[in-house]
Amino acid sequence: MPHDVADFPIVSETELGEPRRRWGGIIPSIRDDVPVPKAGTVLVFSDGRRWTSARGRVKGTEDFVVNATSVTVVQTRARTIDVDVEIPSADHADNFTVRVSFLCRVTSPELVAQEGPIDVVARLRTFLQQDGKLMELGLKHRVEHVHDVRRAAQARVRGYCEVFSPGIPGLEVTLASIQVLTPDDLRKHAEQMRDARWARELAEVLGQYEDADAQRLAERLRDPEYAAALGVIRDKVDLGRLTESLYGDRATKDANLLELLKLLEKNGQLDRLPIDGQVLVNRMVERLVGAVPPAPAAAQIEAGNSAKTGESRSIEGSTVPSADEASTEDDRFRIDDIDR
Repeated sequence: MPHDVADFPIVSETELGEPRRRWGGIIPSIRDDVPVPKAGTVLVFSDGRRWTSARGRVKGTEDFVVNATSVTVVQTRARTIDVDVEIPSADHADNFTVRVSFLCRVTSPELVAQEGPIDVVARLRTFLQQDGKLMELGLKHRVEHVHDVRRAAQARVRGYCEVFSPGIPGLEVTLASIQVLTPDDLRKHAEQMRDARWARELAEVLGQYEDADAQRLAERLRDPEYAAALGVIRDKVDLGRLTESLYGDRATKDANLLELLKLLEKNGQLDRLPIDGQVLVNRMVERLVGAVPPAPAAAQIEAGNSAKTGESRSIEGSTVPSADEASTEDDRFRIDDIDR
């Protein structure tokens, strides 16, 4: 936003009345209507022909004060004045805005008061618009090419101000900075494009992480025991019910396997298995009760003879625990008892 310069360089200008006479003119008259100057300002008195600035505190009895008809309060502190100049672009719907900042300082309060209140911004804008090259600078560029116009405008304005001066009486004006503002529509469009690009990049990254998590979880869930343990850790599965279910399923599977072995033995298919049926039964017994019962001596001799002669193997005489009787006091059963 351009700085407020309504009070620069003249803060106020006041007409003065007649001075107060004292003792019928025996002693000098005095003015009681002299304004009190603020910091950074100076009073300039005028009788219509001469303008005199007051140096230091005013008593009101000075000749240039008593004889004055007006007083002007002049701002003496330097001010930065921002001036916006619009130059056309290649598109009739858009213009470039060149903002030039000038540092202005009052060098002669008397000349400023004599000139009277002026619009410094308007003076400086007219000064810039008098540069025809600057006004044609953007005709070859669209608003999207604001960076190119910015570089060209900075070079042009700087060179112009080095050769010419605004020439405002009583003021020293020096170039401070040059900008080419980004049009509001272009800025809004760029922000929308940026937000859309960021949103898409974020969605892609989140999708990649989601895919990786899904693949890792799918690999884990292929192992039912891992899935169950994960449910317990995350308080989604009751540990007691899970344990009961797992061991119940295992007992059912063991019972089904024993039934299959028995059926194979009855059909004479046990010898065709690629494993030793007796070994399989012993391993199941060991898993159920924790130990393998010793087979009877006769069964061992018969098993040895069968292995030598190639006769069919039998597990009718073996003692194994069943799924139903694994929890009894004996924790054992004979496979031929399953027929009962």
